[in-house]
Amino acid sequence: MRKRYKLNFGSFEIKNNIIYGYINDGEHIHLERIQELQEIIELHFSNKTFGYISVRNSSYSIDPTIYGFLSELPNLSCFAIVYPDYIGNSNYELEKHFYHGQIRRFQDVEHAADWVMERNSITDFAKDTTP
Repeated sequence: MRKRYKLNFGSFEIKNNIIYGYINDGEHIHLERIQELQEIIELHFSNKTFGYISVRNSSYSIDPTIYGFLSELPNLSCFAIVYPDYIGNSNYELEKHFYHGQIRRFQDVEHAADWVMERNSITDFAKDTTP
């Protein structure tokens, strides 16, 4: 299943149990923006595990308080960040201090998707074996 959404601040693609996020250049991502995305999350993942891949092809800012909100999403197994170059490495080092879940940086979407699918499988297995 593949589904695409265009919101005012970016576009999002749902494929398998992954949300791929492409934020518009110059945006500032804050809690209200994330709450718009939450409607899509609830529609597709109300009862199943998913991962989020942030594809950083543009320049935008993020309010670090959103990571606390993201950490509270019950079905979010992990958060992958794709920077096609090493410029974003310092941003990643900062972001991982705010997000209290599994987070990892990648240089390409394919490796990020592989990691997210693995994390989803591990999380689903843990849920299935819980008494």
